Amino acid sequence: MIREMCCLAVPVSLFGLAGCGMLPDMQSLPEQVLAGDWVTTTETGEEAIVTFDEMGAILSVLVESSDGGSVVQSLAGVSSVLDRDAVFLAILTMAGEAIFDGALSADLNQLIGSLDVPIVIGEEGALSIPAGDLRFDRLGNAPGMLFN
Repeated sequence: MIREMCCLAVPVSLFGLAGCGMLPDMQSLPEQVLAGDWVTTTETGEEAIVTFDEMGAILSVLVESSDGGSVVQSLAGVSSVLDRDAVFLAILTMAGEAIFDGALSADLNQLIGSLDVPIVIGEEGALSIPAGDLRFDRLGNAPGMLFN
């Protein structure tokens, strides 16, 4: 999904929009709403914990398997949070860029949308977060930021 604003197509990676009046008024930077750990499910049913930093960049994915082992995959990614209804993630993986397009729930504790290609986890590639409809649930409480 591409949003249009000020006669410009808004792609996945957005930078510097806060100063031009294109973002809603918020108490903090919009990407900070993603800071912390979120959980989703891999194709084989394991929980994958995705960690975002304070600027909304994806740092890593941790998957703990049913046999007690774990796989940690460092990722590079940028996010753009325009409002609850427009959250875009560009995730750089070993297989290329994966694009997530979604929205935050009203309580800021779920991120629901779609992923265009799977995110492969681990060097063997046996684990992946599947493409298609995807939901992330926040681990812990939402930050103290509210959209106006």
